Amino acid sequence: TYATSYIPTVPGTDLVAITLNGAPISGSPYESVVSAAGCGTVVQGPVALQTPQDLADFAALGATGVQGDLIVDQSSIGSLSGLSCLAEVSGFLQISNNASLIEVELASLQSVGDLDIRGNAVLEALDLSQVASVTGGGIFMTGQPALQTLDLSSLETVSGFVLVSGSGLSSIGLPSLTTVGGILALLDNGAATSVQVPL
Repeated sequence: TYATSYIPTVPGTDLVAITLNGAPISGSPYESVVSAAGCGTVVQGPVALQTPQDLADFAALGATGVQGDLIVDQSSIGSLSGLSCLAEVSGFLQISNNASLIEVELASLQSVGDLDIRGNAVLEALDLSQVASVTGGGIFMTGQPALQTLDLSSLETVSGFVLVSGSGLSSIGLPSLTTVGGILALLDNGAATSVQVPL
């Protein structure tokens, strides 16, 4: 008999691989879903975040979902990294025209209706690494010339179109994408030297 433990540091879905004498034990790897402390509220939208205080107040709710739209438009927010509980937005997730926004980290978000991220001139990093599906429409990402990092590594299904344009990305990867209901357009990403789309 052996005993082991691990301490997760961020919410999300972990794959825990256990080996014995260099070989995986039966059933390994195991899936572990980690929730942030205090998570569980579902908020009725639309929700508009304009200031860092708005963001802090919303984060304090521990919202796992927004029934409706979540809008961050023309705000003074510099980083969307405090929403560790948020797993679903049933309507639009709109992040647009935010002059100070440098990073978006929504690493627990798994499903959105529509994804609209545009006109964030200094946005450098966009982490949507757990988003598996866009269920209500499409993905519209344009006008982010400073964008260097885009993580959509879990994205499998988009019911509508996908447009990524006007970024500073050196590579564009959608390694899990299997279904797009409309067009897939990767345009005017001048620094991109590699594209990974398995369709």
